[in-house]
Amino acid sequence: MEDITGEQGKRIQQVVNGARDGDESDVLRAWHGYLEEHVVFPFAAVVREDSSGPIRAGEHVTVVGMVSLDARFGTIVSVKYRLDIYKLPLRDLEVTVASDETLEAVEDYEVWVGRR
Repeated sequence: MEDITGEQGKRIQQVVNGARDGDESDVLRAWHGYLEEHVVFPFAAVVREDSSGPIRAGEHVTVVGMVSLDARFGTIVSVKYRLDIYKLPLRDLEVTVASDETLEAVEDYEVWVGRR
């Protein structure tokens, strides 16, 4: 994370340093815990990546909660799309309307995910 500077870099480094071990699974758990503490649900997002289900890139969803942690996809969230609830990786979403704290936490996570 040496090339991330400023307040965002400090927050990201704090989460990474909070992992018990330096291995990826511990860092993922640290991020999951950080998101649980800082993300306020629900919030609005747009899908960045096509999923294997009916939700396509560009669709607007409401993120209603955190579901699980996946070693490959990271934090999985539940999203409301039309009348149904689906599960998507948080990294596949772009926040559009949320509290400042939620926006900051998700952006920090996405920066870290993009560099892992």
